[in-house]
Amino acid sequence: MSAVQEVVTGAPAVEAVPKRAMTLGVGTSLIMLALLILVPLFVKNFIIFQLTMLLVYGLAVLALNILTGGSGQFSLGQSAFYAVGAYTSAILMEHADINYLLTLPVAG
Repeated sequence: MSAVQEVVTGAPAVEAVPKRAMTLGVGTSLIMLALLILVPLFVKNFIIFQLTMLLVYGLAVLALNILTGGSGQFSLGQSAFYAVGAYTSAILMEHADINYLLTLPVAG
């Protein structure tokens, strides 16, 4: 016999939520896309800035979710690259007077 023994419980297994239940329908996705396209036409610049920051942070979280959720690894490397790219872009815009769009490839 081995030193480790199996412990069997009478509790039933927990079923996973089907993937289809966690996704939006095609119609809902199209409505959300239309709203995201039309919102900048009717709101102030500060709200556009807030929505942009929401999308940027959402992308960072999705990238981290792919690593931790998909493979179970924990890494702060992606966050560090994200921070270094943002810092580089800010320094180039502030001190070198380079256009924002030109700093994006350097930040990447």
